[in-house]
Amino acid sequence: MILLSLMSALAQAPVVVTPGSTVEVVYVAGEEGVASKRFVTDAAASHVKFEPGRPLRVLFRENGWVRVREGEQYGWLPAKSVTADSPLVMPAIP
Repeated sequence: MILLSLMSALAQAPVVVTPGSTVEVVYVAGEEGVASKRFVTDAAASHVKFEPGRPLRVLFRENGWVRVREGEQYGWLPAKSVTADSPLVMPAIP
């Protein structure tokens, strides 16, 4: 029971990137979101839409696809639709 509670708590943890982190984080490339597939073999992408600028944790890479996670959302995205480059954040003008 304790293990189940711990797994549930960790599943909701946000992606935190620190220097020296071993977690691979990617971002949706471009200015529009990308619909994911639930399984790589699905005919159409219609599972979860991941928005640009949000950090996605990479779980697996397989044959040109990337299994990503954002919070409790999971999906397969084409590898060409993500980038390791963090989006540029512009400072607010006072």
